[in-house]
Amino acid sequence: MTPDSWHHLRQHTAARIALGHAGVSLPTSASLAFRLAHAQARDAVFSELQSESLRDQLAALGAPWVAVRSRVRSRDEYLKNPGSGRRLSEDDALRLQTQSTPCELCIVIGDGLSAAAVNEHALPLLRLLSCPSSPDSAGASLRSSWPSNVGSLSPMRSAPLCRPKWCSC
Repeated sequence: MTPDSWHHLRQHTAARIALGHAGVSLPTSASLAFRLAHAQARDAVFSELQSESLRDQLAALGAPWVAVRSRVRSRDEYLKNPGSGRRLSEDDALRLQTQSTPCELCIVIGDGLSAAAVNEHALPLLRLLSCPSSPDSAGASLRSSWPSNVGSLSPMRSAPLCRPKWCSC
């Protein structure tokens, strides 16, 4: 394998650069790593949101929630037109305007391109945001439990946290 002259730049990015080459091709390890990442991405995009489980867990937390839908009718439509996934359906937008009570904070949990990410991380993140062991430990707690394969968090400033009315911690 011939090393790439950009190899020193790899320390600055997670991008697939400076992989080297074996003849005119990528090294086998780089090729297999790409195929694995591609398969994982396809699985994430086509995974289903476990909405019943999410509702049950939110109810167990005592967290008030409202389920809404975007204007997208299917995953295929969303993949072809992601912009329509950013807008509430007309019925749900009207329902929120007429039935919602004012609040200071609204946390939106949306599956977007990865229902698998929501299934795995939404509730643990919500628990960390709402029930830190102490206000100063909220950022440290979140950083220490942040998955290494997701990327990095910016340094968090300590701020007083108030416990939500629904938090039982």
